[in-house]
Amino acid sequence: MKEQLVIYWLTNDRAVIDRIRSRFSIKGGITVNGETPVRIKAEDMPVLEETERRGFIQLRRKPLS
Repeated sequence: MKEQLVIYWLTNDRAVIDRIRSRFSIKGGITVNGETPVRIKAEDMPVLEETERRGFIQLRRKPLS
């Protein structure tokens, strides 16, 4: 089963969100649930996981329907 990577935003700081979105070239908006579906390059995953460890985001993997 294939999965989609989703970012759940733990921070409400717009400047931080904008910097993360810029760093990882994240397009699209944030759902009412605070999530953004993403496609991240494999070489950027360690940095994104560090962003999660620092408490700005939570990475979720959801099954594709």
